[in-house]
Amino acid sequence: MSFVKYVAFIAKEGKRQELLDLILQIRDEVLANEPGTKLFHVVVDPENGEIITWQHYENDQALEDRHNGKTHGLWLEKKGELVGSFVSRKLPFA
Repeated sequence: MSFVKYVAFIAKEGKRQELLDLILQIRDEVLANEPGTKLFHVVVDPENGEIITWQHYENDQALEDRHNGKTHGLWLEKKGELVGSFVSRKLPFA
């Protein structure tokens, strides 16, 4: 069953652009190399600078593949210095 993973990030002070650049790099690599990821949208809230991602996966295996891929390793390496806080939700399609 396909689903969406919604994540909203608040960057650490002075790190928003660096965080956005990293997320965009990861998005591009995921869409090019992980066929189970159907969509990967990134938007920035103009009011508070929150970075929001909307990732559509075809099934749980696609998310597991994503977590085992090279982009996830890059994310784990960098997130601690860039992310102040985040909220994540996995939402099934109705």
